[in-house]
Amino acid sequence: MYDGWSNYDNALTFQAASDALTLEVVAEHRWDSSLERLVTGLAPAQEYSFLAQVETSRGGLVYLQVKRYKDGKEISRKSSKRNWRRKESLQVDFTPGEADRIQLLIRTPTSKDYFGATAKITAMTLKKFAPPQPAELPRFEIVPGYQVASLYLNHLLAEKPEEFSSSVQYRVQGSEQWLDALPMVYIWKEQRTAASILKLQENTAYDVRISFTDKGQEGKVAGRFHTLTPAVPIAKTIELGPDNFHGSLDISAEGAPDGYIRYVAKPGFVLQGDMASGNAITITGARYVILEGLTILGAKVNGISILGSEWIQIRNCDIAGFARVGVQRPDINGTYYENDRRLNNDAGIRIMGSNNVLLEGNYIHDPRGTANSWFHSHPAGPNAVYVGECTAVAIRYNDFVGCDAHRWNDVIEGAGNGSRSGSIYQDAEVCGNYLAFGNDDGIELDGGQSNARFFYNKSEGLLCGVSTAPCLIGPSYLYQNLICDLGDVYGLSGASVKNVYSDPGKGTIFFFNNTIAGPGGGFSSYSGGSEANDMLNGPLKGYARNNVIASTGGPMSSALFTHFRSDFDYSLIGRPGDNETAAKRLREQYGQEMNSVAAPAQFVAEDRADYRLQENSPGWQAGYALPNVMPQATPNMGAYQPGGIDALPYRPLSLQTDTQRLQFTWTPEGIAPQRVELSLREPGEAVSFTIRKNDSLDFLQVEPTAGVVTYGQPLTLNVRIDAAKIPFAKQNSGSFLVRTANGLSRPVSVYVDATAHRALAERDRAQGVIRADVKAQDDGSYVLRFNVPQDGSYYLFAHFTARPSSSIKESYNGQSERAQLYCSRGSRPLWALVGRNSYSGQANRPRKLTAGVHEFVIGAWSRNGTLPSISAAALAEDHNAFALSPFVE
Repeated sequence: MYDGWSNYDNALTFQAASDALTLEVVAEHRWDSSLERLVTGLAPAQEYSFLAQVETSRGGLVYLQVKRYKDGKEISRKSSKRNWRRKESLQVDFTPGEADRIQLLIRTPTSKDYFGATAKITAMTLKKFAPPQPAELPRFEIVPGYQVASLYLNHLLAEKPEEFSSSVQYRVQGSEQWLDALPMVYIWKEQRTAASILKLQENTAYDVRISFTDKGQEGKVAGRFHTLTPAVPIAKTIELGPDNFHGSLDISAEGAPDGYIRYVAKPGFVLQGDMASGNAITITGARYVILEGLTILGAKVNGISILGSEWIQIRNCDIAGFARVGVQRPDINGTYYENDRRLNNDAGIRIMGSNNVLLEGNYIHDPRGTANSWFHSHPAGPNAVYVGECTAVAIRYNDFVGCDAHRWNDVIEGAGNGSRSGSIYQDAEVCGNYLAFGNDDGIELDGGQSNARFFYNKSEGLLCGVSTAPCLIGPSYLYQNLICDLGDVYGLSGASVKNVYSDPGKGTIFFFNNTIAGPGGGFSSYSGGSEANDMLNGPLKGYARNNVIASTGGPMSSALFTHFRSDFDYSLIGRPGDNETAAKRLREQYGQEMNSVAAPAQFVAEDRADYRLQENSPGWQAGYALPNVMPQATPNMGAYQPGGIDALPYRPLSLQTDTQRLQFTWTPEGIAPQRVELSLREPGEAVSFTIRKNDSLDFLQVEPTAGVVTYGQPLTLNVRIDAAKIPFAKQNSGSFLVRTANGLSRPVSVYVDATAHRALAERDRAQGVIRADVKAQDDGSYVLRFNVPQDGSYYLFAHFTARPSSSIKESYNGQSERAQLYCSRGSRPLWALVGRNSYSGQANRPRKLTAGVHEFVIGAWSRNGTLPSISAAALAEDHNAFALSPFVE
C-alpha cells in the first residue's frame, strides 16, 4: 500500500517507506492537494474500506478519499473526515459498482495556513468493509442532549434486523411511571443498534431500561442520565473592547466542566472584523468556552471559526457582514469568483471537527456576498452555519435569516455529504430554528445521521426545506417541523424534504408530524446508483406517520417505494385540487398510505402562517399514536396539537405575535400599512424587545423599534412598506424579528407583491433586451425569430400564458434537444428561461449569438404533450431583466 503513489500537483513533498508515508505541504494550490494511487481487481458488488492511521503536526491536515470513474469520467467520490486530532484513525467506505477505475487519494488543504505542516500515514490498508466499532465501545451507552438522549447497544449477535427486537422505557428519576419510547434501530451490517428518546426536559435526571431479544437470546440493560443545560458554572469572564480586540481574536483557552471561560463585550462595543484576517474570532483546540452577547460585524471569510474544540457555547450573538463578495461569472456557471476561485461556504459560524457545541439564540444575517440560484448551476455562496465532522452539536432557537439581496446557499450546510462523518453526523439536536431565504436547503443533515434530531423548526423561502441526503448510518428523526412558502430568489422550488443522493445509504429516517404547505413538492426519493437501487429486501429506509402534505407539487415520490423498503401512512394528502387520485395510486400500486386522508388541508389562517388544522377538519384527530412522540390515542396530523405548540419555530417564550406572516401588495394608489399585535401568553415579568431586520430591507419599516410588553396589555406594531424602495417587480421577501434580551425572538415573515409594478420591470429591461417575432405552428410549436443587432451573449426567455411543464423541445440551427424551463412559482402567465438542466450538473450559460437573424423553435417534449401558448419571447444580456420580474409581460 505504500508504493505506487503519485504527487498530483507538487504542492506536497512526500517520501514512501515500506510501512509509512510522510508528507509536507510546501506550496499553495487552487484545490486541496493529493497523493493518488489506482487500484484494480475489486469486486463490483463488494463494499470496501480504505483505512489509515494519521499523525500530523496540526489538526485538520489529512483526509482520505476514494474516486470512482467510468469511461474516463468521475462518477462519484467519498471522503473520510479530517484528522482534527493530531493522531487519529481515518476510514472511508465505498462499493466499486459500475466503476471501471478506482482511485485512492490522501488529501491535504494547501492554503498558506498549512505551509510547513507535516503528516505521517501508517497502518494503511484496503480491505472488505469493516464497520468502525472498536472493541472498547461499551455494551450500552447513553449520550444525553438538552431535550433528547441517544442510546447505543453494541456488540450484538444479530446479523440482520429481523434477528433483533426491543422495548425501550424511560422515566424521570423518582417517578413511578415508566413511559414507552421508540424501539432500538438495527444499524445495517454493524451488529449494533441505536435510538433516541425525544421530548425530554433539559437539566433533568432520567432512568432508562431496555429489554431485547438478540438472535434468540433475551437481554436487559438499564442506565441513568441527566439532560444538559446551557446554564453552566463560570470560572472567568473576559470582557472584549477596543483595548483587547483589534479586528481578530484567537482563542485556545481551556476551561473545565466546573468552570467555563466566558467572553463578553463591553456595553455597546461591536467587534469589527479587519477584513485582513479570515475570521473575526477563531477558536482552535479550546475546551469549555462561551461566547455570549457579542455583536460581530465584518469578517473576510467567517464570523466565528471553531476547529478541533469541544464544549463550546455560542449564545445570543449578532453576526453579520462576513463572507467574500466576488464577481458573478455567468460565462462559467453563474457562481461568484475571486481571483479565479469559486466562493463557497463562508459562514457566520464555521464548525469543523468539534464536539459538544451549542449554538443558541443567535441572529446571523446579512453576509456581504450572496449565493447563485439553481437557475445557473448548483448554488455556491455563504452559509449561516457551515459544519462538518462534528458530534453532539446542538443548534437551538436561532434566527438564520437571509433576504433577496443576500441569499444563503444552504442555511446550515454540512461538509462531507457522502461521508459517514458528514455534517453533524452523530447525536445532533437541531431545534426551534428559523431557517429563511436561501437558494438551496434549509439544512443539510447529510452524512452519518446517527441519532440526528431535527424538530420544532421552520424552513421558509428556500429551494428545499431540509435535506437528509444521504443517511448512511441512522437513525434520524424529523418531527413537528413547518416547511412553507418555498421559493428561491427567482421563485424556484423543489422538494420540501429532499432525500436524493447518489448513495442513498442504509440508515433509517423517521418523519413524524411535519407540516408542509405551499409551493414545491413533498418527499423526494432516495435515488442512488444502480447498485443501490435494490433495497426492497434491505433495511427499513423511511418510516413516516402523521404528516400534513399540502404542497402544490406531488406529495411523495413513488420511487420511495419501488426500490426501497419504506412505510408511509396516516398522512393528510392535502394539497389544493385532486388529492384522492394521488392517495389511490399510493394505496393500490405501492401499498402505502392505507390510512391517509385525502382532502384539501383546512388551516386556521394560511395567509398569516397559522398552519394549525381547523377543529374537526380533515386530519383532525385522525393520526396514529406514536410512543414518546404522539402518545395520545388520536393525535392530529401535522405539527400542531391541541394544547401544544401553536407557533413554529418553537421558542420557550411567553411573548407572542398575532400573526407570523404579512402579505403586502403594491398598487399604483399605494400600499396599505398593517399591524402586528404583541402579547404575553401567561402572567409574569414584563418582556422588553427590540425590532431587528436585515440591513438590506430598507423598504420595510416597523414602529416602535423597541418596547415593553406587559401581561394583559397588548402592544401594537405598525408595519409599513416604502413603495419607492421596493427593489423588484416580483414577490419580494424578508422578515423582521421581535427579539428579546436573551436572544429569543418571534419572527414575522414579510412579503411584498410588486408583480404589477410595470415601471420596475421596464427599468430593468431598458437596455440589452431583444424582443422576438413569435409565430404559432400547426403542430403546436412556436417559432421565435430574433434580429440580433450585434454579437453578444444572451439568455433566451419565453412568455407562457399558463405555467408550462419543466421540459420542452428546443430546435436551433436544425438541431433539436431537450431544454429545461426555469420559472417562478405560480400558475398565471409568466416568463421562463429556456435553458439546460442544471439539476443534472449542466450550467445555464448565456448563448453566444452573432449579429443577424436567429430562429428558435419551441415545442412539447413528449410526442403527445401540449405546450401552453407563447405570447412573447426575448433575448436578454442580463438574466435578471426577466427572472426578477417574471409576471410582467
